[in-house]
Amino acid sequence: AYLRQSISLARGEIPANQDDEDEAATDAAGNTQMGFNRLGSPKKIHRDWQEKKLAALIDRRGNWLSAAADFRNIIGTPGVSQFNIMELPIEFKRRWHPNDEVFIRTDLIRMNAGTLAASNNSFGSMELCQPNCNAALLPQSAQGAGFTAGYINGKLRADVGVTPNNFLVPNYVGGISTRAEIGEQSFDLELSRRPLTGSVLSYAGARDPNSGEIWGGVVASGIRLGTGLGNSEKYSLTATLDAHKLTGKNVASNDRARLMAFYSWYFVNEENQRFALGLSGAYWRHSHNLGEYTFGHGGYFSPLDYRSMGVNLNYGERFPRLSYQVRGGISTSTSITDGAVHFPTRSDLQTQSGLLYTRSSGRGWGYSLQGSVEYQVAQPFFVGGYFAVDRADSYVPNRAGVYLRYSLGQPAAQPVNFPPLPVEPSSQF
Repeated sequence: AYLRQSISLARGEIPANQDDEDEAATDAAGNTQMGFNRLGSPKKIHRDWQEKKLAALIDRRGNWLSAAADFRNIIGTPGVSQFNIMELPIEFKRRWHPNDEVFIRTDLIRMNAGTLAASNNSFGSMELCQPNCNAALLPQSAQGAGFTAGYINGKLRADVGVTPNNFLVPNYVGGISTRAEIGEQSFDLELSRRPLTGSVLSYAGARDPNSGEIWGGVVASGIRLGTGLGNSEKYSLTATLDAHKLTGKNVASNDRARLMAFYSWYFVNEENQRFALGLSGAYWRHSHNLGEYTFGHGGYFSPLDYRSMGVNLNYGERFPRLSYQVRGGISTSTSITDGAVHFPTRSDLQTQSGLLYTRSSGRGWGYSLQGSVEYQVAQPFFVGGYFAVDRADSYVPNRAGVYLRYSLGQPAAQPVNFPPLPVEPSSQF
C-alpha cells in the first residue's frame, strides 16, 4: 500500500476518495517524510527493483540545484595550442509534468592560451606581417557566460543553448536524443550541433594579429548512432558511429566520421561494487587537415586516418555515504595527417605565402588514469570530485573538477550515485 501510494504521489495523481485524501494529507505531513528517510537513508544502499523505481520517481518530482567547477589544461605552444579553461556550470532542474523534467543552466567560462611570441609564424597570417604584427592582439584569451535550456522525458532528451556572446564567434548549439530497448539490446539516436572545445581558436574564435579579421568558433553538426548489448552480470558491449559536418567562421568546412567500440568483462558486477576489464577501439577519419592555427584552419584534431586500441582496469565501490571509481589504462594508436595549404579560405594569402603543411604519420603509446568520488553530506546534499590524466607522445591533457547537487525542499530518495555522476559543463554534452 505504501509503495502504491508513494508512486501515485510521485506521479502527481489525486487520491480516489476522501479517505485517501485524508491518508495523503497525513502522508504529506508525515509518512512521505518517513518514506524519504527510509529510502534516502545513507544506510539504505541495498534495494530491490521496486524501491529503486520508487526512489527515482520521488527524486524526479523534486527540484534540484547543481553546480560544478571544471578545469582542463593542455600543454602546448603559448598562444597557439596551449589551453587552460575553467567552466562553472550552474543548473536548476524541476518537474514540469508528472513524467518529464525541464532544466535551465548557465556556464561561466574563462579560457587562456597564453601570449603569442612576436616572431610566431604559425598563427593567423602572422608570417606575412613580420616584424610588424599587431602586438595588442598577441594575448589569446576569452571569457563569458553561456546559457542552455533542456527537456527530459524518460529516454527522450533535448536541449538548446548559446555559447557566450563575449566570444569572438558565438554559436547556437543543442541536440535531441532518444533511446529504445529490446531485451538486452539498446539503440541510441542523437542529432546535435556542438562546439569543438580543444583550443581557444576552435571554441571561442580568434583575431588575426596581421589583418584583424576573426576566424574560428567551430561546431560539429550531425548524427550519432549507438547500440549496446550485454548480460549485466558478466559483460557489456557498446558501439557508436557518428558523422558530422565541421564548420566555423572563415574556417574551411570539413567532414568527420568516427567509429568507436567498448567491451567490458566484469569480474564483479554488483549493485555496490564493480571490477571490470575493458577493451576499446576507435577509428576516425576527416576529409581535410584543418588542425593548424593559420587563418582558415580550425585548431582541432583532424587526422586523415586515426586508429587506436586500449585496455583498462576499472574498480568502484559504494558505501553508505561514499562511492568512488578509479580507472587506469594503456593504449596504442596510429595516425596519418594529410598535407594542407596554410590559408585554405584565402587564395590571395596563400599566393603570398606559397607554403604548405606536409603530410605526416605517427605511431605511439599512451596511458591514462582517472578517478571520481561522491559523498552524501546530508540527505538532500551531495558533493563530489574527479580527475583525469592522459599522456601520449604529443598530447598531454589534464582535467579535474568538483561538483555538488542539492535537493530543494525535500530529502533525496536515492542514495549516493554509483558510479559517481559528475555535473558536466554544457560544452561536454
